[in-house]
Amino acid sequence: MTKLVPEGVIVGGNLARILSYTDQYIKKHKAKMFESHVYEREWTIPGDITLEMSRLMADELNNEVGYVK
Repeated sequence: MTKLVPEGVIVGGNLARILSYTDQYIKKHKAKMFESHVYEREWTIPGDITLEMSRLMADELNNEVGYVK
């Protein structure tokens, strides 16, 4: 299947279909970062996020998208 996927597209599903184009996806999410919560690396598992930080993040995001720098 991977040999049939054109470069620069995002596919999903069964049967696979084009969901988006990588340049559009990146542009959309870069713009969304200005209106969303953005966290530093310490807010990740490799950055040793604490349980308290995890709960705070869950409260802040409330089922929304957040980003890590």
